[in-house]
Amino acid sequence: MYLSIKNGIVGFLRVLTNPKRAYSIPALQSCRNSKGILVKTNKQNKLFEEFYKKQKICEDHEFNTFLDVCRSGLPAAFRVILSKPEATRILTKLRSGYFTAAGVEPVTWYPDNNTWKFNISR
Repeated sequence: MYLSIKNGIVGFLRVLTNPKRAYSIPALQSCRNSKGILVKTNKQNKLFEEFYKKQKICEDHEFNTFLDVCRSGLPAAFRVILSKPEATRILTKLRSGYFTAAGVEPVTWYPDNNTWKFNISR
């Protein structure tokens, strides 16, 4: 384990050894929790990792990639409720590309093409 100081933030990084790949734990990052409070985290949870390791949801050599993807941010998404009276007008604007400059894009795999996401992380 070694200490890393970057931009005034102290973070502990450890290099874990894996027979197939060595990787380092991410340094502390600032992000907002579900209540909007700014917290520092390295997006690491030993119990989470152990749980999914035991589930064998992927091959051992792919597990580190799985963890990296889990640590990445989720997109902000929304769905237009088709039963609402304004749904047709909203969908017309969305499908015409009116909000493209704001980074809104469709979620193509969702049925009815009424789900959209922002190309930024929550």
